[in-house]
Amino acid sequence: MSFVVVVIPPALAASSVPVLRPSDPAELVHMINAASPEGGAVIDLGAGEWRIEETLQIRTPNLTLRGAGREATTLVLNTDEHYVPAIAIASTGTCIDGIRIRHRSPSVANNFAVYLRNASDVTLSGLSISSETGTGLAIEGGHGTITVSDCDIH
Repeated sequence: MSFVVVVIPPALAASSVPVLRPSDPAELVHMINAASPEGGAVIDLGAGEWRIEETLQIRTPNLTLRGAGREATTLVLNTDEHYVPAIAIASTGTCIDGIRIRHRSPSVANNFAVYLRNASDVTLSGLSISSETGTGLAIEGGHGTITVSDCDIH
């Protein structure tokens, strides 16, 4: 006899958590910035390429950013500004799942595709993360657990 245990992140488990579906990159940025300070939202990206022009600043607790799979959903930040991450996380309980993240910003020092700073209890899963000019993933400070599973980081 065998058992399979599935652990669902808190942001996905609660039925009262709103699921938001942005229609374009500008609306995506707006949804992240307008998320309730109490937290608990899922932003569900559809398949396709999402070209953002600024860092996705995740400061809201228990926010989930979910794609349709790293082969189907791509988030791209290509900027001429220095030291600009595609995603910056400074919260508790963030979950990012099923996205290909592509990054380019001029400078190889302190230049990250995904940057966790003073974040805690973060789950990164099913991601493909790369930076053409810097580091794929950087973690600085924080507490709790950072879980990285089934990710390709370049």
